[in-house]
Amino acid sequence: MDEKFLEKLERTNLELVILSKNKKSIHLTIFWTSISGFLLIIGGYYFYEWTIHSVFIWSVKLGIIGMGFTFLGMAYSKLKAFKKQENKAKFEKLKIDDILKKYKIEYHPTFIFENKIHGIQELKVNLEFRNWIKKRTTTAYKINV
Repeated sequence: MDEKFLEKLERTNLELVILSKNKKSIHLTIFWTSISGFLLIIGGYYFYEWTIHSVFIWSVKLGIIGMGFTFLGMAYSKLKAFKKQENKAKFEKLKIDDILKKYKIEYHPTFIFENKIHGIQELKVNLEFRNWIKKRTTTAYKINV
């Protein structure tokens, strides 16, 4: 195993940790976007009861309902993108773990999140190995959060 493989191992595990760390906020965003979309659709449907009847009011009503469907589409696309990214990272980790299992190498990753300065998160990735020549590796990363 070379340095490129170690970097892929670190980055795959790091991506899974970041996704799991951001999972709650992403799901809350999806939830509130969906609720807003449903409320806009319902509010647009009942909008004609609030005011007088005219062509302008019907166009406003359709615009509000259209905005509601747009919000629902945004929530769905965000959920789909998150699931796609999560499944890709899990698949990559599974492939790497299968390779390491063939060589009977076990590892334990540790992530140390340090200072966050102007949206850039500093962190260190420590990998401890068993049944391999290298016992430990440490790499520092700076990621844009």
